[in-house]
Amino acid sequence: VNRISLWEYYGLVDDVRLKLIQDIWEGKSKEEALKVELNISYIDHLETLEPIDEIDKFEMLKYNIVGQIKNNPGWKLELYDDDDVNEVIRSAFKEGLIPKEEKEMMLNGKGAHMVERTDLARVLLMYTKGGIYLDVDRIINKPLDNMMKGENVRLVLPMDGKTNFMQDAMFTAPRNDLYKYLLNSMTDKRLHGARGQPLPRVNGWLESTDLYSLGPELYGKAISKLMFGENDRVDVGAAMAEIEGKSRGTIATGENQWCDGMFVEPFDGCKLVQRADLYKEHGLAESWEEQVQNITGKKIEEY
Repeated sequence: VNRISLWEYYGLVDDVRLKLIQDIWEGKSKEEALKVELNISYIDHLETLEPIDEIDKFEMLKYNIVGQIKNNPGWKLELYDDDDVNEVIRSAFKEGLIPKEEKEMMLNGKGAHMVERTDLARVLLMYTKGGIYLDVDRIINKPLDNMMKGENVRLVLPMDGKTNFMQDAMFTAPRNDLYKYLLNSMTDKRLHGARGQPLPRVNGWLESTDLYSLGPELYGKAISKLMFGENDRVDVGAAMAEIEGKSRGTIATGENQWCDGMFVEPFDGCKLVQRADLYKEHGLAESWEEQVQNITGKKIEEY
């Protein structure tokens, strides 16, 4: 109580919160408990990669794709439909990036839910091609070159406030070890995450909680392990300070809120976009969570 306020405490993710309690109980200060050390060998690896501004580039949204094309005329746009996503997964298997069992889980029969396939395909594309990925509802209205902050940038790590590394906005040079580590973590979780057995499926689909577990949780842990040598997720505020001080310009980082931050300039009328409204606008009766619930018979709040 004397070392950290409840406001600060509840702003931390669960892994960091637990470690903080243990360390403070052992007599460490808050600063000592949250401190992380950047893995300089990973920075050495980043410096061997092509800069982001010399590779194929993806344009994604201001309010939509059209707006982003207007803001970034020198960037290349690539769109992927369902068939393209499936082909990305097949190609990854041929290249040896994923095993046959995982490829068949994704594509055989009815296949995995498209959200799961897309989550895998985006990480594969980030590793093999590099560039920028943004979720369809993510607002961005600043020129993308502004985020690179110099010619030496190979990785951009936006922070969601000071809580999490954002997985709905990925920026990287190709063949970044971080994304290879993340791919391997996803494979291990998918094939062995249920006490050594594959995660359970109903008609090919994972339950909602398992699908979520393959996303932000693994991404945060991949960053913590590869970049800082920590098995659990690190405090992003401490991580940001380490990156800014020791990454030699290879990593750009900053906070981002929905309507203000690293890649959003505040503007009149900006508001949080509800995905349910996007589904309705495009004639989709159900969100993916509702689709999964109807197959598995379980609501997300039941987990």
